[in-house]
Amino acid sequence: MNPLAYWALCPTFSIVQAAFLFCGRDPSHIDRHSEAQAQYLPDGYVPVRTALVNAISRGLLPAEVRFEWYDNERSDTIDVHETQIARKDLDRFFAGAPIAGHFFGEGGNGLGPAGSNAQLPPKLNAALRAWTAVTSDPLLLRGKSPKQALRTWLTAHALELGLRKRDGELNEAGIEEICKVANWKPEGGATPTPSAMPAPVQEDDFVQYGADLDDELPF
Repeated sequence: MNPLAYWALCPTFSIVQAAFLFCGRDPSHIDRHSEAQAQYLPDGYVPVRTALVNAISRGLLPAEVRFEWYDNERSDTIDVHETQIARKDLDRFFAGAPIAGHFFGEGGNGLGPAGSNAQLPPKLNAALRAWTAVTSDPLLLRGKSPKQALRTWLTAHALELGLRKRDGELNEAGIEEICKVANWKPEGGATPTPSAMPAPVQEDDFVQYGADLDDELPF
């Protein structure tokens, strides 16, 4: 089961937990120390957390607010770890957001808005994201076979996709499996120039490739 699914049991969430879940990441192992380090944060986390704090401060998002303390004195800074927000209020807040995310939103299935990638198994979601990124940016394929380009992208985004083990090491076996799913040219062959690639595509498009790609290269 997708680790995010278990969070559907919770009636309330901290600001940190809500921001992680909206970004499609499991916040189970995040504490004050790790949340302060950029390498542990998924793409989009800081603006989502900021949006939640601002909405609470302006009275636009109901919350059980807690404040940070310094030298035994309460500050005016909202504690993003202790402040709690009800699930129904988060669903309402994110349903009106200008962008769609994961997990929250009216009409969702407990993982995310209907049709979002949060409903996909983690490896399939990673394969879809890698395929979309690589086929949408010809520069990522310059001088590389599709498999090499996919592996490079997955390695760069391993943390946010859950492809790092608890000790920080890459999940090489997982990346290899995802590359097999997302590789549209398993026979190999590098793409040295951007002009050899099709126009950028969307996730639900099918990519059409010409027959003028370079000769096969080992990978």
